[in-house]
Amino acid sequence: MSVSTSSSTLRASAQAGWFQRLVWCVSSVVLAGLLITAWRLSPDPEGMGTHQQLGLPPCTALVVWGVRCPACGMTTSWAHYTDGRWITSFLTNAGGFVFALMATVAAPVMGYLAIRGRVAPTWMVPMLAVVLVIALTITLVDWTLRLYV
Repeated sequence: MSVSTSSSTLRASAQAGWFQRLVWCVSSVVLAGLLITAWRLSPDPEGMGTHQQLGLPPCTALVVWGVRCPACGMTTSWAHYTDGRWITSFLTNAGGFVFALMATVAAPVMGYLAIRGRVAPTWMVPMLAVVLVIALTITLVDWTLRLYV
């Protein structure tokens, strides 16, 4: 009897609560929405400014100081990525390419967890943190190279 009790306890503990399922669902929809939006945009030939198609203003750092910010070219990079031009995406903004790749992987995984009501595996959150740090590092290195090279 203790075997069936412990297995039912394990099964119950593997189920996510409503709030966690909501977080997975919203995250999945937001990431998929970003990818769909990027797919619908035409990449700016200058490598930045694609976000202005969404009614957003030009980059403030570029306008005020004449210097690109770390996110300059990120929307253009995502637009190239969703069009299947991955090398151009990487060359436009390496961090944008990595973040788009992460969104491509994370959106369906989070959607699956939300639909199935599963708790994320214990390795998933630390791995996500490491990947985010790597993506931010790539973004900053790419930005630094663009400033000084």
